[in-house]
Amino acid sequence: MKTILIPTDFSTHSLNAIDYAASLAEKMPVKLILLHMYHVPVVYTEVPVVAITDQDFEAEADVELKRQVEHIQSSGKVKDVSYINREGLLVDTISDIAAENKVDLIVMGTQGASGLEKMLIGSYTAAILDETQCPVLIVPAGVSFKGIKKIMYATDFQFNDFTAINQVADIARFYDAEIVVTHISTAPAKEEATMDWFMEIAEANISYPNVTFRSFAGADVSGQLTGLVKGMNVDLLCMSTVRRTFFEKLYKSSLTKKMVYQAEIPILAFHVKEPNRL
Repeated sequence: MKTILIPTDFSTHSLNAIDYAASLAEKMPVKLILLHMYHVPVVYTEVPVVAITDQDFEAEADVELKRQVEHIQSSGKVKDVSYINREGLLVDTISDIAAENKVDLIVMGTQGASGLEKMLIGSYTAAILDETQCPVLIVPAGVSFKGIKKIMYATDFQFNDFTAINQVADIARFYDAEIVVTHISTAPAKEEATMDWFMEIAEANISYPNVTFRSFAGADVSGQLTGLVKGMNVDLLCMSTVRRTFFEKLYKSSLTKKMVYQAEIPILAFHVKEPNRL
């Protein structure tokens, strides 16, 4: 991992994500890029007003971005910090910006909310997940970095999981963290052999030594995961998400996005281009 991108609108939860990312990266030889997207609203009025130009928005954001860069550098956590200040909508441009800058990880904050507001915020985060190809680390509001001792990777026995787990291991190595590969089975008798096969392939393809495998039975997968995260004192939950078509979104729910809506710890989401189950 070499480059981490952190979108910010200077809200409390996005600034919290910057602090989390800087603390996470302290032990890593990486560079941080702060990203701010500004949008100049079109105002229709018969009353004379002082027009705010895109240069005004850009200049104001530049001041705050420089302040955040100086804050990170003065903390001594990361020295290689830069920023991008650009007009546009984040959801429309983040994928291109990530590709242009060879970003390995995106870190973004989510705001604490409830009811409809929570669903709208979760939907926005889900849209970002759909648009990007690199992993996305979602940091809930108010969650600060306290080190990483235990990481849970939730698997549905996809071949893509082995690549993702190795990427998780790239983070775990810096903290000597345990990775618990976890499967929630709705039909445990049928999937016991699959778990054994998955473990055998994983041991041959994952170089990190501190990996354990656990399987649990349960019909409510998201509820079971939430309970395990709390009960096992997990610091980071990792999952894979599949980009769906419009009609698939109507008829199928995404476990990753459901967990994002109710997250109390950071969630690291990986993208699966083509689902390929064992």
